[in-house]
Amino acid sequence: MALLTGIAVPLSYSLVMISAVWWPEMPSIFWLIPTCCTCIACLLKRRWVLSAVFAAMSVALIQGNLFKYQSEVLFRFGTDITIKARVDSYFKKISHGYEVHATITAINGRPIPSFKAPKVRLRTPFALEAGAAFFGPVQLKRLSGVLNQVGFDREKHAFSQGVVGIATLANKKHSFSVSKYHWRAKLMTP
Repeated sequence: MALLTGIAVPLSYSLVMISAVWWPEMPSIFWLIPTCCTCIACLLKRRWVLSAVFAAMSVALIQGNLFKYQSEVLFRFGTDITIKARVDSYFKKISHGYEVHATITAINGRPIPSFKAPKVRLRTPFALEAGAAFFGPVQLKRLSGVLNQVGFDREKHAFSQGVVGIATLANKKHSFSVSKYHWRAKLMTP
């Protein structure tokens, strides 16, 4: 019985977090107030399992609404936009160029706060280094994946990495890239 009471809190937290995928609709961020208040009330009454359930609901509400807001910000200005972005990963060679993960810091000259900045897969005809700043016109595409039973689901993988869309730089467009010596590159060099 002691083993069951020790595992009840993490189990209830995990079950609520896993079940958030199957919620029919992501509730508004305003539902965060009652869930946090209920979580605090359960903590004060020493109801640990209920407190873990409402804490998991709060985390799911925050992450789900943040992802929804990031995709709204990204596609608000249309699909042909000019971005200013910071490269977050090393490039990966693909069949028609290079691909990196980049955090968009400004869209059409309008800055975006850092915690609300959307992350995209940036496809360019040239390689970009980690930590580089990129400025140029891109075409945006929404992520689309096929939910299949046996293959790789690109949409779920992108969602797990926080990627909201795909930005592609055309070959004929002019862009500007400034490379900085990133701290990860400093760690990799002897």
